[in-house]
Amino acid sequence: MNDDTNTYGFLFGADMGPGKIRRNPLTSTSRFVDIGSIPAASVAGLSLPSPDVEEIWGVVVTLPRADSTLSFPKTSVTLRSGKVVDATVLTDAASFGTVEDVISEAYYWELPRAWRETLEGNAAG
Repeated sequence: MNDDTNTYGFLFGADMGPGKIRRNPLTSTSRFVDIGSIPAASVAGLSLPSPDVEEIWGVVVTLPRADSTLSFPKTSVTLRSGKVVDATVLTDAASFGTVEDVISEAYYWELPRAWRETLEGNAAG
């Protein structure tokens, strides 16, 4: 069951950086909700240098109600608690950054160790 009482955004690249979130006009007034994961297939068309995995971890933030009609892809995000929310995928090829940048943000947000290790293996690879 999805919780649609709020409008959410999902970031999983270098754009997860708190400063980048604050400087992005789409997320400048956002609040952190939780970390979560999405099926990798939901962003397969973005051609990002992410590892070959079944799920991708990132951060979920609130979005202003007006942003609920953004023309970005939407997907279901499973939060740490197991709750599922619908979110707009805000990360794209331009904001993803390097794998090293993503690793840094994954540590900052304390994303799951297995995800960080997978990213590190991809960077070394």
